[in-house]
Amino acid sequence: MRKIRPPFSKEFIQTRLLSSDALRGLNTQARCILLGMVNTGYRLGEGSALTADTIRLDHNIPHIKIQKTEKKSLKTENAERIIPLAGISLEAFRECPDGFPRYAGKPGLSATINKFLRENDLLETSGHTVYCLRHSFEDRLLDAGVEV
Repeated sequence: MRKIRPPFSKEFIQTRLLSSDALRGLNTQARCILLGMVNTGYRLGEGSALTADTIRLDHNIPHIKIQKTEKKSLKTENAERIIPLAGISLEAFRECPDGFPRYAGKPGLSATINKFLRENDLLETSGHTVYCLRHSFEDRLLDAGVEV
């Protein structure tokens, strides 16, 4: 049976994960990938593969483009998409407009972020991982009446 990951509550995201100093000890690129995930719901591998060519901050609606590349395949055919940026995620991409070379195509990002969250008591329960932010984003979309 497949394990279901619980979503983070909106309250936990707002009051704990996004509190002013909560992520201060996490390296800049890992922190920006994590913050980018909050309002986009992308997979960590999709976020770490973004580059200056797929981060479009100069458009009327800033956005990122998740796409297949020579070096990066996508999990499903429908995974290619354009995602508008807003709030904390837009701020994170303004801090890292050229992408994340430290993590692009390399293992370890999930372990780095999960270890940091665990050591700093930033997981809502022992069943939570960074990936649970995807479920939180999906829940917020559903609450807003968006079909996913």
